[in-house]
Amino acid sequence: MWSSSQRAQTVFGLFTSVLFALAAAIALTDYLPLSRFQSDPTAAIDVSKVVVKYSRAPRSYSNKQQEFAHVQYDLTADLSSLFHWNTKQVFAYLVAEYPGTKFQHNEVTLWDVIIRKKQDAVLSLNKKRNKYAFGDITKVFDQRNATFSLHWNVMPHVGVLNWNSVKGSQVVTLPARNN
Repeated sequence: MWSSSQRAQTVFGLFTSVLFALAAAIALTDYLPLSRFQSDPTAAIDVSKVVVKYSRAPRSYSNKQQEFAHVQYDLTADLSSLFHWNTKQVFAYLVAEYPGTKFQHNEVTLWDVIIRKKQDAVLSLNKKRNKYAFGDITKVFDQRNATFSLHWNVMPHVGVLNWNSVKGSQVVTLPARNN
């Protein structure tokens, strides 16, 4: 007859096998083509004002100066369709993408939020300014075109992260700097 430690190991092994199989099944439900798992988030971005100034980096000990863009925008978004029974939280962030001379593709995050409940997933921001510094690695913007878009990351309870962005976005030419 088996000893009690062998019985405990057998029961624990069965329990963990069933638990991992259940977690894998839950993670796979995100990829099922069911209508209740399909999301169609909407967002509208209206950049009303962009000012480029020559200054020091905010919260920096360095005295070196460069161009920084200060953006004022309105953002309305409905991300509630991203929430279903396996969604833990959604990380949403506003990105400015622009071409550069040193690097072909540049992205800067201007604002972000963590949404934990479906009720908080409807966003309405008016005359909001960028939360983070918007500067180029070459220290000069040279009146480049910047595309502003809303991105998000769906963090599930079990499974892989889902990254996506809104289809509509706004293109704005960064103006010459104001001293």
